[in-house]
Amino acid sequence: MNLSYFTLRRLRHELNETLPGKRVMRAVLSGTHELVVETDHEIHLLLSASPATGRLQRVDRLPEPAHPTPPWVEHHLCNSEILEIAQLPLERILSFDLRKRDRMGGERRYRLYVELIHRYNNVILTSEPDARILGALRHVGGKRDRQRRILPGEPYRPPPSQDRISPHDLTPADLDGAIRERQDQPARTLASAVAGLDVSTAESLIAEAGIEPNTEMNTDTVEHLVGRIRGLFERPPFLNRPQILRLKGHPATIRTLLLPRWPGEVEHVCASVSEAIERLAAMAENRQHHDAGRKETVVALNRRRATLERKVARIRADLDDAGNADRYRKYGHILMAGLHRIRPGDASVTLPDVYDPAGPPATIPLKANKLPHENAAAYLKRSRKAEKARPILARRLESAQAELASVEGFLKRMKQAGDRDEVMTIRNELAASGWLTERRQKPSAGRNASAEAHPRRYLTSDGWTILVGRNNAENDRLTKGSAKDDLFFHAQGCPGSHVILKRDGRRQKPSDAALKEAASLAAYWSKARHSRTVPVNCTEVRYVRKPRGASPGLVTIQNEVTLFVAPRQLKRTET
Repeated sequence: MNLSYFTLRRLRHELNETLPGKRVMRAVLSGTHELVVETDHEIHLLLSASPATGRLQRVDRLPEPAHPTPPWVEHHLCNSEILEIAQLPLERILSFDLRKRDRMGGERRYRLYVELIHRYNNVILTSEPDARILGALRHVGGKRDRQRRILPGEPYRPPPSQDRISPHDLTPADLDGAIRERQDQPARTLASAVAGLDVSTAESLIAEAGIEPNTEMNTDTVEHLVGRIRGLFERPPFLNRPQILRLKGHPATIRTLLLPRWPGEVEHVCASVSEAIERLAAMAENRQHHDAGRKETVVALNRRRATLERKVARIRADLDDAGNADRYRKYGHILMAGLHRIRPGDASVTLPDVYDPAGPPATIPLKANKLPHENAAAYLKRSRKAEKARPILARRLESAQAELASVEGFLKRMKQAGDRDEVMTIRNELAASGWLTERRQKPSAGRNASAEAHPRRYLTSDGWTILVGRNNAENDRLTKGSAKDDLFFHAQGCPGSHVILKRDGRRQKPSDAALKEAASLAAYWSKARHSRTVPVNCTEVRYVRKPRGASPGLVTIQNEVTLFVAPRQLKRTET
C-alpha cells in the first residue's frame, strides 16, 4: 500500500478541519505496529506503521488492545492537545504538533511524526524543541543504520533527501535532460526526477502533454509541462470526493487530483480521504492473503513437479534396464555353458557365444565376490525380473507423466488466476487430490495447554449464545462440533474467526437482532475490523464443508445470505 504525496496533502487538509483543539484521551495498540488514538468528541485515528499496510485514517471506534500500551504513549501522548497537522515539504510525512499542560501550569510541546514511506513506515513521538525521540512503533538501529537511528533518546532526523529536483526549482533544461535519459518510460522517468511526484500523476501529465515513448519533445511541450508541474504543486486541483482507481497490472490507487487524462478505471467514489485509505487498506490486506495463498500453492506444486520429474527419470532408467532382458538371459546361458572355464574372483570372462558359435566371443562382467554358477543364476534372475517389470514400469511411467502434466496444468492455471476466488478454487481441488496438505503445528508447551483452547462466549441482547473461534484449529473444532441447525457466520472475502450462533434445541428462529449481533462479532473478529460496514455471510452449519486436505480454518459454504453490519463486540460471558 503506497500513499502519494498529494493523497497525504489532501488528508492533512481533511484532518485540520476537525482535529485542532481536540485532546487525546486514550490510545491502544490494536496490532504490533498499529496505534489507535481516541480524542474528545469521540474522534478516532488509526496510525499504522505496518510495512505492508501503513496508513493514517479515521476509524469508527477504539478497538480492544492487542498489546500493552507503550509507556511513551501513556506518559506523553495521552492528555495532550492537538494544535495543528503539518506535512514535511515534498515528503510523505505528516506531523502533529501537540501541547500538554501539567497540574502546575507548565507546558510541554511534542511532535508526532507519521512517516508513510512504504516499507519504512513509522510513527515517532519527539519532544520539542530539542527533537529528541521519546518513542516509536518501530525501532531502527544497528551498524547498518548509523545515518538514521530511530531509538529513544536519539535526535529525530528526517529521511535522507533523494536525488530529485524540487518542482518549485524545476527548469525546462532539467526536465528535458531527465526524460532524454529514459525516453522509453517518460512517466516513470518524470516521477523519479521530480520530488513529490508519483507515477500515476506523472502518467496523467505525460498523457495530457501528448508525449509518446521514444519521441523527441519540442521546446513548447517541455515549457508547458514545467509550468503544469509547478502549478500542480502550488495549487493542487483536489477532487471533492476522492476515488479508488483500479490500474491494469498494478495495485489500486487513490485519485485526489482533478486531471483530464488519469490512468485506470474508477472503482469507487469515496466521501473522504480516510474512507478511500480504509478501502485501499482492505484491498491490500485481501491481496496479501490472496498472494500468500497463491505463493504457498505454487511452492507446493513446484515441489510436487520436482518429485514427479525425479520419479519419471527413475522409471525411464528402470525401463532402459528392462530392455536388456534378452542380453541378461544370453549372458546367463553362456556362463552356464562355460562354468568350467571361469575362475572364482574374476571381474570378467570371455567365452564363446553359444547363440552364434561362428561369431566373436562374448565378454561378460562378473561379480568378483560370487561363484561362477551364482553369476550365471544372477543374470538369469535379472532377465526374468526385467521381463516382468517392463509392462508394470510402462504403466507407472504413463501414470507419472499424466500426473506431471496435471501439475503443469495447475501451475499454468495459478499463473493465469486473476482473483482470490480462482486461487481458492484451485487450492480446494489440490486439497481434495491430496497435493496440498495442511501444516501441522507443534502443540503448545505446558501441562494445561489444551485446556487454554476454548472459544470466546457471548450472549445476545435476547439471550442467544454466540461462540467465536480463537484460531484456525479451534475454528475447525468449533464448526465441526456444532449442531447442523446452528448458524455459521464469517466475514466475506477476508480472514476471520468462525462464529456460531447456537440454537440449543430451540425451534424458533433467531431474532433479527441476534443475527445482526452475531454478524457484528464476525466482522469484529476479522481483518475488516476497522471498516465501517462489513459484508458477513450466514448459513446453517449443515451447509459448511471442509475440503479434504484443506488447511486449518478453510471451509466452503452454500445457501448463504449476506448481512451488512458494522463491526462490534458484545459483552463477554466468560474469557
